[in-house]
Amino acid sequence: MNRIVNRLLSAVVIALFLCSCATTPQNDSALNYKSRATSRTEGGLRVYASVLSAEDSVAVYGAPLAQKGIQPVWIEVQNDDPVSYFLMSPGLDPNFFPASEAAEAFADSKALVTKDELDQRFRRLAFHNPVLPGQTVSGFVLTNLREGAKLVQLDLVASGGAKTFSILMVVPGFHADYHVSAVFRREIYPPERIVDYTDDDAFRSALEALPCCATNEDGSKNGDPLNLVIVGGLDDAFPALVRRGWTPTEEKWSGAITKTVTSALSGERYINAPVSDLYLFGRAQDLALQKARDTIHQRNHLRLWLSP
Repeated sequence: MNRIVNRLLSAVVIALFLCSCATTPQNDSALNYKSRATSRTEGGLRVYASVLSAEDSVAVYGAPLAQKGIQPVWIEVQNDDPVSYFLMSPGLDPNFFPASEAAEAFADSKALVTKDELDQRFRRLAFHNPVLPGQTVSGFVLTNLREGAKLVQLDLVASGGAKTFSILMVVPGFHADYHVSAVFRREIYPPERIVDYTDDDAFRSALEALPCCATNEDGSKNGDPLNLVIVGGLDDAFPALVRRGWTPTEEKWSGAITKTVTSALSGERYINAPVSDLYLFGRAQDLALQKARDTIHQRNHLRLWLSP
């Protein structure tokens, strides 16, 4: 769609038929990024991934990486296959930061540590290939900063084959206007209300019976039309949208409001700016996503509701 708008492009019904100076870093054991890691397994290969918050980054690296737009992703690979694997960092981010480049960004003649010490620290924390059979390797890949939600793709290449794991992760420290545990759960509707359509005509009739539009809170005024249906859930629809550049929105808290006003006055981007509420099924949207252009005035919006 070529037309740029400031407000809602479309309301979405989503049918869920499934359910800066360097300092001395803290000891890793004092951090909780490992405890919140998400894992995936395929064959004899098991991977763990965790996105660090801005505070985690300072604690691990001893430098405010987020201020430079750098976001570490912790990866651990347990290899019980009979072949060696290599983690391809461009799979996580085509424009990832090599350890030496990131260290140089924080080099300062007035800092308490030397450039060489920083470089050694950053290299030590990096993920090091290969992952030999029977071996477990862990370390960080330095990616570009992403707030809200981050799709972590792990490409592991071996001689004669490759395995890919895609993991959608909530970034700590982000004031999201949704909560994954609350939004993407089957219990939002009782089991007796869930309809599994296997006939196209019946499904089409059900869609035609939906209201034409979202409304304001008391239902007295129509808002934007319902014009898109996505069949899927947390593990497929949401990651697909994030992969294509849609970002979550922040809740309407004081920091977000201040940033919105500042961005509006300066014309800068704010890819997670809050959006107003519209209502369907008696509630505000379960999830709002947006695609930002070069300024806050150029945003495309999606509002999504789970449907039975």
